[in-house]
Amino acid sequence: MIPEYAFGVRAEDAEVTLSDEHTEYGWFGLDGAARAVRWDSNRTALWELDHRLRHGIGCRVA
Repeated sequence: MIPEYAFGVRAEDAEVTLSDEHTEYGWFGLDGAARAVRWDSNRTALWELDHRLRHGIGCRVA
């Protein structure tokens, strides 16, 4: 098994710069993001992030 790490960041009024390996980006709500990703592990990470944000679990303000 290979560990996978997922991160969530606040991106208010952020200007996005894509590296050469990416061609596009989008802003999604939870359902749209879950439809946009390919792998179940990504959907799980989205669900966990949503759960943590809704319940104030492990959230830090930098």
